Amino acid sequence: MFRWTNLVFTSVLIAGVVAFFFLFFDPILKYALVKGGQKAFKAKVEVGRVATEIFKGKITITELAVANKKEPMTNLFEFERAEFQLLPAPLLEKKVVVESSSIEGLRWGRARKTSGELKTIFKQDKPSAAEQKIAEVTEKSKEFSLGRAEAVKGAGQAKVAPVKPENLSSLKVLGDGEKKLQSVDGQWKEKAASLQNDPRIEEVKKDIEGLKAGGGSSPQEIAAKIKKAKEIEKKIKGLQGEVKETKQSAQNDFGAVGSLLKEAKEAKKKDLAAFGQLAGLPSFDAESIAFFILGPKVKEQTQKALHWHELAKEHLPAKAEEPPKKLTSSGRGVFISFPKDVSYPALTWKKGLLSGAAGTEPNLLNFSGEIKDVTSQPSLWPRPMAAEIKGAQKGQTLNLQAALDHRKEPGRDVLELVYKGYPLKDVQLGQSEELGVRLEEGTAAFDLSVVRTADVWKGTADIEMSPVKLQAKSQVSGMMAGKIAQAVAAIKRFHVQVVFSSGEDDFDFHFKSDIGRTLADALKGMFKAELDKQKKEIEDKVNKLYQEKAAALEKSLAAKQSSVLSSLAGKEGTLDNLLKEALAKSKVSPAEGQPPASLKDLKNIFKK
Repeated sequence: MFRWTNLVFTSVLIAGVVAFFFLFFDPILKYALVKGGQKAFKAKVEVGRVATEIFKGKITITELAVANKKEPMTNLFEFERAEFQLLPAPLLEKKVVVESSSIEGLRWGRARKTSGELKTIFKQDKPSAAEQKIAEVTEKSKEFSLGRAEAVKGAGQAKVAPVKPENLSSLKVLGDGEKKLQSVDGQWKEKAASLQNDPRIEEVKKDIEGLKAGGGSSPQEIAAKIKKAKEIEKKIKGLQGEVKETKQSAQNDFGAVGSLLKEAKEAKKKDLAAFGQLAGLPSFDAESIAFFILGPKVKEQTQKALHWHELAKEHLPAKAEEPPKKLTSSGRGVFISFPKDVSYPALTWKKGLLSGAAGTEPNLLNFSGEIKDVTSQPSLWPRPMAAEIKGAQKGQTLNLQAALDHRKEPGRDVLELVYKGYPLKDVQLGQSEELGVRLEEGTAAFDLSVVRTADVWKGTADIEMSPVKLQAKSQVSGMMAGKIAQAVAAIKRFHVQVVFSSGEDDFDFHFKSDIGRTLADALKGMFKAELDKQKKEIEDKVNKLYQEKAAALEKSLAAKQSSVLSSLAGKEGTLDNLLKEALAKSKVSPAEGQPPASLKDLKNIFKK
């Protein structure tokens, strides 16, 4: 019997479900997207609109922007429009499979109108090991000071007053050596004297004399004589061993004093460097200048790249997942799995088209590419994740290749980025109060390579700047300012290389550049006469104070060591003579006749 009430109820239920999807599902999905994104990136996530066509498996997202937690007034990335085509069937298994997609208007690093910081939700992150290392490396730039160099130019006379004995670390080390030598010498003189009067040596001498009185030619008397000689030999060799060990210990102790002399030589080098700075001698080496000019900018750009690195470490799988275990029988029954045409991971993004723009206005470079085989369970998917982006426009070219393979241990990720023709304009380098340089215009070529194997990341970035137009921006006046401006303007190209490696809990980072060479050579030529004069005066005074004390210590060490070791060597000679005498007196004389045949083998006892 047909019931109209059942039809009405079913119709109302279907209408309610349809109404829910049309009226509430899109806002709920948008809310989930914002909250999930903010939890992942720890910064504001803004979405213009989310539209779904649930029965077609289509989702459209417009005007998405993710803020950079490290720089809240810029976006980490953003896009204008994204469309995702989902397979409906896997949704019934709580699996998301994106069959195809397109993302348009992709950009990164753009300025925001409002801050993207989420203070009330996430605590401020502590500096990571990588950030601490970068700060440590770029601190080197503070070692360079043109203000110090200007003081040198006007000084005329070297400031050697601070070079006093009490201020030299090398003399303090030599003082420690003197104290050590006194202690060692007293200790070993006492030991040598005790060995000189060792009563055991007198006992050995008496025993050797006793061999003379032990004559006789009977087998028993000869055997007794040989046995006695063997005992004497054992005593002498025991004493020889003790003297040898004592001599070696003495050499080690005197050698420790010699090590302090070597340490004092190294300390003298540090004294020269330290007092050179006190006297106003600046560091004109190319590395220091390069750190000063490029350090802050390299630090700034590296920290931006580091944010992507930290996101990758956080979200990329550390290890390849094991395939799910097959169901087995239990006590209550047997699990039976029905075969499927395709078994998808929990999340799979088969293919996505990308398009957007890189660089800065008005010199934007349009690019396009694709990303494919992205999955939350790589071990269940037959291909590695991959991405390719290319662009070419007005002298600029971009080529990015990435492959992420975590299907089995150890996982391996490779990223290659080559960007040529990147335009730069009005970039401030260095510090204006010391050595400021403005890059008025230039063209950069980037070559970035990053490889990750298991938990170890290694990367190298080469940046070639050519051609460039540089202008000095320094508050230093006079002839010095003219020399700096001339040296800076002469630079038409320079190269920068950044290298990093990162493990699970450590980070190593350094960079180098050839930009400091031209400036270093110019500044060295300008101050050469003054620097050489002051350096010579400081070195002469440090060397004079050092040589006087070092020579005295070396002479005293040689004399005291020779005295102690000569005494021990004399003791070795005495024991050698006693051993020879014992061996000679243990032989059978012709008057005593030949020993019986049974004792013939005894004659080889003392042969060495």
